[in-house]
Amino acid sequence: MVKTMDINTIDLKALTSAQLAELTELIKKEAASRQTAFICNVEELVKNIMKDAPESRYSRYNGGWLKTVTGIDKTQENGYSIKGEFIKSVTQLLPNTLILDCSIGGSRKNQDKYYNLVKIIDADHAEFIAATDGKTWAIELWPAIEANL
Repeated sequence: MVKTMDINTIDLKALTSAQLAELTELIKKEAASRQTAFICNVEELVKNIMKDAPESRYSRYNGGWLKTVTGIDKTQENGYSIKGEFIKSVTQLLPNTLILDCSIGGSRKNQDKYYNLVKIIDADHAEFIAATDGKTWAIELWPAIEANL
């Protein structure tokens, strides 16, 4: 692919599917590089948004974790299929970052894991996307992830 080009000279119909996918990724990366990052207390935002989302379940009784969501690897069928990095509760993010929250509740002997997908809009606002639990939780979240990436 050409590194620099005049946008008016690109014949999109002449590009292959692979070239279009590559161009799309380059555009996404460039757009992301132009966004202003902010410091965010992700844990607090997720906790607050869960109060208003009836289908979500949030608990830190037995622990939990947070992860940014950057893509899906459909060759996996478990949690490894969701690409991203684990983050601390207070971290630097870009606007509209997808976050996967794993809440661990239940008793100490019989723990229950709940998986919540949240979009962090800015340092003070978040949007609940989806929630699930069970053994196929990752696959159940794929459609919601794809719709929000």
